[in-house]
Amino acid sequence: CYYRPVISLEFSPFFHNIFLVVMDFNFSIWNTAYKKPILESPNLKSFYYVSGKFSKSRPGVFFLARCNGQIDIWDLLDESHKPSVKETFLKECITFLDIIYYRPIIDEKPQDIQEFLCVGDQAGTLTLMMVPKLFNEKVADEEEIVKKFFENELERQQYMEQRYKLLSDEISKPPDEIELLLNKKK
Repeated sequence: CYYRPVISLEFSPFFHNIFLVVMDFNFSIWNTAYKKPILESPNLKSFYYVSGKFSKSRPGVFFLARCNGQIDIWDLLDESHKPSVKETFLKECITFLDIIYYRPIIDEKPQDIQEFLCVGDQAGTLTLMMVPKLFNEKVADEEEIVKKFFENELERQQYMEQRYKLLSDEISKPPDEIELLLNKKK
């Protein structure tokens, strides 16, 4: 159940059971087997999200577009509590976000494949931004590292749920007789 409008939903191209849900002022990463998100972002103070996409080349990277023309690039190998890069290069509200691969041909020779972030805005402009190598070249064992990150987050959640349940049980227990006698003497 969400209490805010869902703007975007996308499954990870690397993990069949992981998906990204973008709401207006925050996002969540979910595992289909659980009822709570693996990771939730802090709420934005301004300039809400309008779209989100997982990277097609790196399992730990995703892109979020904001209404003010800003792109937030999250890299879970760098930081998981804030975006690694915030880039504002448009002046209009972003209405479209996608990732494409393109192989340029120069002097009739195919070049290396390049990854582009395609960004459409409210003014009708389509901007192609080359994704920096930092965000499109996989780190060694990145899939395994990100998978372990998600597993650790799920284990942390389960541990915290057990702790909250134990605390709740302790609080709801009636006081034992000794505590009652001590309280009466005071």
